[in-house]
Amino acid sequence: MIDKQAFDASIENAAPLECVALCNNAVSAVYAGSESLGGRKWQFSKLRTGWTDTGREHVPPRGSLTRDAYTVEVGAAVIRLVKTVPARVVKAMVVQALVRLDSDDSQTYKSETRDAVVKDLDPTRGRRAILSVDGFISLGESLLTANSYYERILGLCALTGRRGIEIATSAIFERIDANSVLFTGQAKTRGRPAAPYAIPTLTNSTRVIDALATIRDDCPELVLKPELFHNRTSRELGRRSRVFSRCFSNGDSRPKDLRAAYAEICWLLIDERETGKALYLSRVLGHGDNDLLTAQSYDDFTITDPAYN
Repeated sequence: MIDKQAFDASIENAAPLECVALCNNAVSAVYAGSESLGGRKWQFSKLRTGWTDTGREHVPPRGSLTRDAYTVEVGAAVIRLVKTVPARVVKAMVVQALVRLDSDDSQTYKSETRDAVVKDLDPTRGRRAILSVDGFISLGESLLTANSYYERILGLCALTGRRGIEIATSAIFERIDANSVLFTGQAKTRGRPAAPYAIPTLTNSTRVIDALATIRDDCPELVLKPELFHNRTSRELGRRSRVFSRCFSNGDSRPKDLRAAYAEICWLLIDERETGKALYLSRVLGHGDNDLLTAQSYDDFTITDPAYN
């Protein structure tokens, strides 16, 4: 929706006070171009990238202020700070303050996220089952050699648990052994160091590495422009991910489900359920030992496949 490079250039070239209007214009464009809170939040996060290393301490508290009222507060902060604080820091403050969901939408998003976690954990509210472990893995393997790079991306998502944007733009896999690789290129680190870590693969690791190379060959431009990946592929990946629907008890599938199903299957087949589930999911998905809550948002499935029960 918003070209990241153009946005950054406009902020770089503007006076600090001009950045207030530039940021609000970008926010308005995202709101007009995306219908979902998740999509808007994703875009805002990408636009803030590169502007979050400094200026955080100067961001005015927002509370329940409307965007218009908060814009006035941010403008006043700019006028006050620009006399004593470097312009780059003031601009970073403006981007961090304004390029976000509106206050009401932010609260709604948090509530919906919490509710989704509870729903996934509560068997009375539609907790889903993986009906066929082997079927899920076989389908993922078959997609690795598909003509469509969309399908190859989905196959790798299912067999490695990585996000689609990582497969398309940032992932690097280095072979450790037949069923594990060293993964570099995590898209969401939540402030943690982006260190490589070992992950299991649900097929031979060489097949995973070879399939990733074909995606790089087909779409090298996505490596340099991850926002292009989201804008170009999110709808099509969502549509094609339904091929996995037959593996799940609710008869539906989304790209995020592949990551959650991978983690559940790895916990069963590789860890043999020796580690506490939340901790294992956190480790295999790259959230770290100190962020078990995020892992719980991926605890979506149980396994009812009679071959594994």
